[in-house]
Amino acid sequence: MNNIMNHILIVERDKVFANSLQNFFLSAGYRVSGPGLPISTILKSVETHKADVALIDKTTLGESMEWFIDQLKTYHPEIVIIIMTSSPSKEQYELVASEPSVYDVAVKPFGFSEILMMVQRGLEEKKGLKLGKERRSQFRGENGWLPGIEKRRYYRISSALSLTCSNSSVVEKESKTIDISCSGVRFAVDQPVNFPSTKFVHLKISLPGNELFKSRGEIRWTRKIEGDIREQVGVQFAMIEDEEKNKIARYIYAQSSVQ
Repeated sequence: MNNIMNHILIVERDKVFANSLQNFFLSAGYRVSGPGLPISTILKSVETHKADVALIDKTTLGESMEWFIDQLKTYHPEIVIIIMTSSPSKEQYELVASEPSVYDVAVKPFGFSEILMMVQRGLEEKKGLKLGKERRSQFRGENGWLPGIEKRRYYRISSALSLTCSNSSVVEKESKTIDISCSGVRFAVDQPVNFPSTKFVHLKISLPGNELFKSRGEIRWTRKIEGDIREQVGVQFAMIEDEEKNKIARYIYAQSSVQ
């Protein structure tokens, strides 16, 4: 990826850490701004200067973080936002799940290579989102978007596939998918999965034609839905083998063609 045109905005009150982040991303070929600037100055600058990525420290903004994110989106609707925090919470991950601009949560202390990978993935996903908007137009019918097709990020279709979820600390849970895309899956469990303490899981999903899709997954959010005693879980696929990617892509394509 060519980083020269990508501009990173850093909002971090720890000046030493902010300057270290700035120097790292400058050396990686990015343009960087923000360290040492008051919030009012940062907001003024984004009115006229493009920002592709914002690294936002939760403690720096406190209760004003969501308001600040809304301000950024006003001028840069496609900005990739990563929340930096030393105290990850369920609410922060739910914000990732509900707010398209918020890409991920970086838990301090983290390595610079880790935050670089998050930034690169976020920019790649933003690029894919632009292409996805064009592709999704073929699913628009007379009454709007066809049932089961999600309008954000990736095609997401309603489904009821058999699924098992497990890891070293979670007894294997059986469930049915609620919806699924090439990037992740939503399902419900009878017992809480203890998120965010439990974050990584192994998934097995039974596809039509006796195909078994297997992937490691990262739990991005959990929530209770009114009227349902179960807990819903959102998992993003991670470290998928090419063969598994092809399996899920074929299934999504086949189902979206008939829905």
